[in-house]
Amino acid sequence: LEDFNESYFKTLNYDWEKQVNYFEQFYTFVRNPEPLFWYCWTENKPYDSNGKTITIKQTKMRSVPATDLKKCFPHIIVGYTSNGMPITFMSKYLSFIDRKVKAHISFWPSNAGYPKPHNPDDYNTFTGFNKICFNKDNTPKVVYKPSMAKKGGILYNFLKVVKSTVGGQKAYNSFIRLVAAKIQYPTRKMPFAVIIKGYQGSGKNTILDQFAKVVGTNHYLTTAKIKDITGKHAEGLCNKIFININEVNFGATKNEGDLLKSIISEDTIVVNPKCVRPYVQKVYHMLFFTTNNECSIPIDMRTSDRRFYVFISNLLNKKLDNDKWVEFHKLWDTDEFIQALYAYLNQIPIENFDFKKNQREMSSTKAYQTLASYFIPTEALWLKDYLTQNFLGENEVNKGYDDYHQYDGFYEVKEILNTTLHDHYNDWYTNFGGNDKFVNNKKKFLNRILALNLTGLKKVEKLSGHKVGWRFKPFVILKELNDKNFCSIDVSNWREQVEESKDYSDSDWSDEED
Repeated sequence: LEDFNESYFKTLNYDWEKQVNYFEQFYTFVRNPEPLFWYCWTENKPYDSNGKTITIKQTKMRSVPATDLKKCFPHIIVGYTSNGMPITFMSKYLSFIDRKVKAHISFWPSNAGYPKPHNPDDYNTFTGFNKICFNKDNTPKVVYKPSMAKKGGILYNFLKVVKSTVGGQKAYNSFIRLVAAKIQYPTRKMPFAVIIKGYQGSGKNTILDQFAKVVGTNHYLTTAKIKDITGKHAEGLCNKIFININEVNFGATKNEGDLLKSIISEDTIVVNPKCVRPYVQKVYHMLFFTTNNECSIPIDMRTSDRRFYVFISNLLNKKLDNDKWVEFHKLWDTDEFIQALYAYLNQIPIENFDFKKNQREMSSTKAYQTLASYFIPTEALWLKDYLTQNFLGENEVNKGYDDYHQYDGFYEVKEILNTTLHDHYNDWYTNFGGNDKFVNNKKKFLNRILALNLTGLKKVEKLSGHKVGWRFKPFVILKELNDKNFCSIDVSNWREQVEESKDYSDSDWSDEED
């Protein structure tokens, strides 16, 4: 019963009951979006994995008009009329009052290998996670044990590869929770996409392929063509849990910015298959972009674009030679590994994990800012870091990025020489390694700061005997950067709030030099 066997179907001639039973294992009549049969079958797809040929079973579906089925089975006979004319199976079945009929197409995934109908009147296109992970009652076949992830355990090397691929332990903590959330609660649509930048062979696609083995290949798409999800008749988003756009580049995505935002955030799409009336489907996918390009996806920071998690691979996976990769893949192709990976993902605690806060925090990482610096001024990225890290009051100790708003100095008037400010920028830029041309000219730096149009930042002539300086309150400038969507800052815990009607660059501030 993996695929329709026409030779067997022929042997059922004249046996109406058996014909119907066999036919309905594969074909279901659905009234909406238009009256169509939907054909579901299992494709056995052999492929080579490091010298070993293995077979992947993939459930597939497609729509079939009744007229096409009439053409397919004109020779299947159920009987004859009184005048001796043959009655075909399809002509009788189309008027059969007890045929299997569903009202709508729907996609309703669940954390199960043998899913139950969400609505008995709907034809659910979710075929279940990989069934090798489950018993018939949907209980896991394998219970997670911490030893699985420790050295010598079945998951140890894989998790180590994942950690290196996304850039280290802190990045891994975020990344693995994103994946686990889709496994544990596949109907929770998360308004984020993941970008993984890494050198060729760093393991970007390899790690996603292993997660695909858990959700089932029917619910995973990997493609190098972004039009497979954005094209007019594209069906790449349908019925998917994970989608990987492989080796994406800015040339392919620069004109797709608004559409990508919608694909990431919206929980419904209009599906427009060729020769079928368009219909609306719920979507629950998580979108991954894997690339070795510095600039791959347009991040629209100016319109408060907070949709992306960005990860950059470190170099640890380069230590793995080809023999080691072959050894890994041999293990990762086993049922035992897939079962253990499912068990591991299913026990990761995510209930109280604040993904929105986590995304705001990771927007301060080098990985995120390297990409963001292609779309917003580098000086704005630097200024946000500078304002949250350099203004301590007397006897205060820097406790980290999250505590900047507790410092007295964050709310006090500051006067800084332009040369001092430029030195801070040079130090930050050297460590950051942004894409912008290195700005070592103080005059150009001054002009670029002025171009940010920050009303709370006052240029002061002849400050402390020098030509140019700046006067400002750190919290006022940071609020302006936030309002301009140059950064994403939670201001609710600040001790003071900016009064919108007050201009802090003018008379309210002391001006000793004047």
